[in-house]
Amino acid sequence: MTDHIIKTDRNNNLLKDVKSTHKILVEYFLKNHSLNEKEILFLVQLFTYKSVKRDIRLIEEGQVWDKVYIVKSGILRFYYTTPCGKFFNKGFFNDGNIIWPITPSSRSKPSLFNIETLTDCDVWVASFYDFREALMCLNLWEQFSFTLIEAITEEKFIREYEFLVNDAESRFTNLKKRIGHITERIADYHTASYLGISPVALSRIKKRLKN
Repeated sequence: MTDHIIKTDRNNNLLKDVKSTHKILVEYFLKNHSLNEKEILFLVQLFTYKSVKRDIRLIEEGQVWDKVYIVKSGILRFYYTTPCGKFFNKGFFNDGNIIWPITPSSRSKPSLFNIETLTDCDVWVASFYDFREALMCLNLWEQFSFTLIEAITEEKFIREYEFLVNDAESRFTNLKKRIGHITERIADYHTASYLGISPVALSRIKKRLKN
């Protein structure tokens, strides 16, 4: 009980030392990672707070991705585009998610996909290279990068399995269980694209599930 009180007092003192726009960022690091006060303040000062309107591309196809984003609120999508203008959603990220170019090629070569806001978003942005250097100085780079790579790999395995084994209705049902809090906030055609089906097909599935 005493340890809890001491920790709470330290966290409150830490929050007093940062500007208001970064207090939630401090809380993010306190909640998600085992860092001390100096480490958190060292990382927080790398980030700039930004409010971004919906339908804005943070990263465009052909652009080198060299930023770290932590989403305070809102929804982002990763998507590919074809020469004829069609798009295919490859992933969604929302409140509390951190994203960065995890592979060497994704941060050294032109991006093959776009990152776009699907809603108005509040994000913290930092240089990937400054962030990585700071984590390496703290001997935390492997911990941070491994955690993110593990989560993304798990999502890829699940999606691959879904496409190979399950029909569209099962894929939709399982997607709702995993990220229903996101699919409820975005247009159906974005969900349909992620599932690899047409908006009409998704509409029929939803009607069947209601009956």
